[in-house]
Amino acid sequence: MKITTRIAYSLFPSYVWGTLREELKLTRCRWKARRRVDGHIFAGSGYKLHLGSGPRVVPGWFNIDGAPQDQLDLQWDLRTPLPFANRSCRLIYSEHLLEHLFKEDALNLLQECNRLLEPGGSIRLGVPDAELYLRAYVERRTDFFQGLKHLGGAVIPLSTPIDVINQMFRMGGAHLFAWDFETIERALVDAGFTQITRWPSGQASSPELCLDDPEHAFETLYVEAVKPGV
Repeated sequence: MKITTRIAYSLFPSYVWGTLREELKLTRCRWKARRRVDGHIFAGSGYKLHLGSGPRVVPGWFNIDGAPQDQLDLQWDLRTPLPFANRSCRLIYSEHLLEHLFKEDALNLLQECNRLLEPGGSIRLGVPDAELYLRAYVERRTDFFQGLKHLGGAVIPLSTPIDVINQMFRMGGAHLFAWDFETIERALVDAGFTQITRWPSGQASSPELCLDDPEHAFETLYVEAVKPGV
């Protein structure tokens, strides 16, 4: 370990520096995005936004993420307003993004999604299902936890069910809020959405809106909602 790293860790724990590094990355992302966009609002309508795409860049969608990715359409800090006009989007998809935001930032993003969607437009969200994990814990489902000893790339095997739950809830500091259906439903209602429906992985109101990652199928809560209006 470098002497500068040892000195840094003597001042603050490693997780503090990890958080600072991530915030610095997002700060650079905001500065670069401002220079690139420079007040420009993407023209047009009928956009299909893929928020928090990560490396899963989907053709035909406008793929947006806070980290640089190959073939990404826009690198953007999703805690800030997006450079699209009101009612300019037809569909919005996001999978395994909201849990990486503090609840207040997630609620603000849902409000932003409502602003962006045209009346009758749909949003589909996927998040790790906290209820699934907690129910498995209460029911002492060892079969469920046995297969999750290396959840999230854990190097040291997670030896007990509560180890697995802590990993899911925290993910080394990357996860900031745990969601269940009741909580995400309330958040969508408060953001102005209606027709809120829970869906199994791989099933959606339309094939176009089903971008679900099979690797997350076992744990993901998928919810769709509609912006009201004609």
